[in-house]
Amino acid sequence: MMIGMAAPASRYWHWAQHLLATPIVLWAGWPFFEKAIKLAKQRATNMDSLIALGVGSSYGYSVASLLAGKRGLYFDSATGIITFVLIGRYLEEKAKGKAHEAIRSLVNLQPQNATVLHGSKEITVTWRTF
Repeated sequence: MMIGMAAPASRYWHWAQHLLATPIVLWAGWPFFEKAIKLAKQRATNMDSLIALGVGSSYGYSVASLLAGKRGLYFDSATGIITFVLIGRYLEEKAKGKAHEAIRSLVNLQPQNATVLHGSKEITVTWRTF
């Protein structure tokens, strides 16, 4: 859509937007739609429902506008939502992995043995880490 704003958009460019957006929406966006459908059957919602609603409405409106010959297309919005959410989820998983590694390294720094004074006796206790 941004290219269409910079120069007069041709009908070919509109169809190119549709062809570029369709695989992203249907392939990368399918898990969002699948989860939203399952939740709708249970009369529940979550973030995937909101994503599916936003992507589905912008993509559906754009397809209808394209077929009707209108100019206002929002294929970029549909693909942008999916892209940003997937990048966010990737970064979240990466951060979780680093946090897990940091906790594991802290656990490994824990001493294996400890000496406990019980009255006047010294007792050596061995720690087990799992």
